[in-house]
Amino acid sequence: GREWRWKTARGRACSQQTACPSRRSARLVRVLLARRPGLAKGVGLVLRAACRRWTGRRARATDRRWSLTTRVRCAGAIFDLLAFLALLITGLFMGFKAMNADPNVRVFYYINAYVCGVATFAYFAMISGMGWETIMGCRQFFYVRYLDWAITTPLLILNLGLLAGEDMVLVAAVMGADIAMIFSGYMGSVALVPTVKWLWFVIGLVVYAPVVIAIVRMFRQTLIDKYTDVDRIELYSKVSLLTIIVWSIYPIVWMFAIGTGGLGVSAESIMYAILDVCSKCVFSFMIVQFNVYESAAPATAKEYV
Repeated sequence: GREWRWKTARGRACSQQTACPSRRSARLVRVLLARRPGLAKGVGLVLRAACRRWTGRRARATDRRWSLTTRVRCAGAIFDLLAFLALLITGLFMGFKAMNADPNVRVFYYINAYVCGVATFAYFAMISGMGWETIMGCRQFFYVRYLDWAITTPLLILNLGLLAGEDMVLVAAVMGADIAMIFSGYMGSVALVPTVKWLWFVIGLVVYAPVVIAIVRMFRQTLIDKYTDVDRIELYSKVSLLTIIVWSIYPIVWMFAIGTGGLGVSAESIMYAILDVCSKCVFSFMIVQFNVYESAAPATAKEYV
């Protein structure tokens, strides 16, 4: 649209401002051949044509660099589409299964359906060319990802808290820290000053630390104190380990993509698509294991006559 045409025009303007050897030579020729206007005019025409070819090559090279590193290419769009389909199928499956699911596991189906549904909307916006803006360095930035994460990651924490039987006050506090982490990542992405950008990144890591501590230690300890079911404890260990590993990769991708610019937008989209599928689709199917909740259900009292 207008943004890419503006960046292309800006790139040509920047490349044309760079003085090529022909342009510098033209100034010298005008001085040396000031007394012979005819010869100076002919030489000037030749040098101006060479200069146009020079700046044209510079502009095409600049446009190619922008197209390869600052916007989503075909590979990134394909992975976004695959993630959209995976999230859509998972969300529909969880929604339909929730209607006939066992009461002990129904709440997890509903939460998973909302998580995958919100992520599906976000990926539909991205594959439709919506939900993005241009940030520093003329880089395409999909802010709709952060809207998705601000809604879905607290719901995933709620899933873990319900599985562990944790107090809802502590669960709400951890969800708040998670939202603050997402907000810090967004502010760091749109920051114009590099120092401010990395400061927001550090703030995000600081508020991410209590989330990790709560999931790894507090929730798990509550689960061990409340339940003696080994299957439930083992299930929580698996889903919490998956969550911590996958969530810890997100800031690494951010560092190499938006942080340093070493990772192109297309590669960034591929990495985020894989991580989103793992943290939402795989997580959803792992946490709804019937045998765990059936074994944890209270035994029915038998009456003998």
